[in-house]
Amino acid sequence: MMGQKTVFKGRLFILLFVLIVISIACNLPGTSEQLVKEKSLQETQSALSVQQTVLAISQETEAAQPEPTMQAPQSEVIQPTVTPFPTVTPQPENTQAPQPTPTPDFEAWMDQAKILVYEDMKGNFSFLPRVDQALDALGLSSGNVVRVGDAQGDFLRELNTGRGWDLVIVAGESRTAPTGEFWESIGDLVIQDDVALIAEVWNLDSYYIGKISPLLNRCGITVFRDWERDPFRYDIYDFSIYWLEPEHPVFTQPNVVEPLLVTDLVWDWDIGDLIKLKGGDAQILAGTQKKEHSSYGLVTTCMEGRVIWQTFSTHDYPADDTISLWQNYIFNTLKNRFEKIQSQ
Repeated sequence: MMGQKTVFKGRLFILLFVLIVISIACNLPGTSEQLVKEKSLQETQSALSVQQTVLAISQETEAAQPEPTMQAPQSEVIQPTVTPFPTVTPQPENTQAPQPTPTPDFEAWMDQAKILVYEDMKGNFSFLPRVDQALDALGLSSGNVVRVGDAQGDFLRELNTGRGWDLVIVAGESRTAPTGEFWESIGDLVIQDDVALIAEVWNLDSYYIGKISPLLNRCGITVFRDWERDPFRYDIYDFSIYWLEPEHPVFTQPNVVEPLLVTDLVWDWDIGDLIKLKGGDAQILAGTQKKEHSSYGLVTTCMEGRVIWQTFSTHDYPADDTISLWQNYIFNTLKNRFEKIQSQ
């Protein structure tokens, strides 16, 4: 850069020197015409020379100037589109979740329940045994169901075999129902082993103070009074049975059973017993009085629903209704027995 400036100054000095020389020459003496011509020529030459010199200097100066640095065109930087990679969710370890213990199915259990049945109407060929029909309708006909009919000796022996009964049925309607030691054995099974019980008894008033007492006391019931019917003077509606708890499972599961009306009168005089409550969890479900819940009972349950007392005679009422009712007795006492076992 410094060298270029020195050259420029030198040339400018030469130009000035030439102009001075020309100026001196123009002032020399001569003819006026010649002088005019020479002067004009000299001026023209000087002007051309100066013009050429200036042009040359200008070109050299321009050539000496550094070329401007050309800015590279700014190109738009295109950001690449980044496709996000899918988030990798770690898979859970292939571990077996703990499986809940399967709850035993009640109906499957019921099919194999051990049931001991005493039904003395099987010895009376004038009538069909309705408990038998109820069992068959429920499909309870396996070898685990032992039906001794009216054989009291067989019944007592089976009670004491220790077979692990789930349900004992005492359908004593034909006026030959077992008493005494039978109830002692039954009471032991019900109280100690939580065995279910359905008892149809019509003459409880004659032996409720005796070996059956522990069972009645544990249940929380006693006899209120005898229930009689004079065959020569009675109002049929006095022997209707009313549901005090119509929504109770005993009247709704598995069958819906309507209150019972007398149709065929089979038994006279002593036809049953009326029950009253005295404690425990006993509940009167049906009776002779529509609004009386603590006495006049004919269907009573106790001991968490595993025990049902029926203190009227089955065959005094319609067959279809009572067979359905017995199915409900059996179903519900077994169900409550099953639930008791599961809770232990």
